[in-house]
Amino acid sequence: MHEILSNEYVEKLISLPKKIVLNDELRDYYQLPCSSLFSTRMPIQSIDGNQIFLLQISQSSKNRLKIDLHFQENARFIQILRVDYHGRHKNPEKANEFVPPYMLYYQGMSIDENHIHLYVQGYDRLEWAIPLSISDFPIKDVNNSESFFAALECFRSRINLLTILRYSGGLFL
Repeated sequence: MHEILSNEYVEKLISLPKKIVLNDELRDYYQLPCSSLFSTRMPIQSIDGNQIFLLQISQSSKNRLKIDLHFQENARFIQILRVDYHGRHKNPEKANEFVPPYMLYYQGMSIDENHIHLYVQGYDRLEWAIPLSISDFPIKDVNNSESFFAALECFRSRINLLTILRYSGGLFL
């Protein structure tokens, strides 16, 4: 069981300005690796140096359009936010008092479309998700390199990652 954080505290963690850190140095720019199958993990630190995070971007080897953008607090391994393209998810059958009202409609439902997982106090993992189609996340689908880069930029903005991500080539789609 992980430490329980409030929903409000997790939103504060998301809003902290942060950068990718390599060799104990905060980076203004980061070159994404280019490969036929894309998967990378990047250590992130808040500008004030008090918080450590991890950003993971992964692509399924079976379905190249199945892409996950995952952000977690890394010192305590608390999952905070994940966007899943071309995947499916089933929400819990029971909701606690911390599940936001807009998520309750999806209680016990299977979401068989692009979706976003959000931290909910009292759950060990990112057990709750809503369809991207009803979320405020602007990139609703990824079906080519251009839409992937747009989704990644929106995710970078959502987690307040100040490091500019650089890409080379058309990548993997």
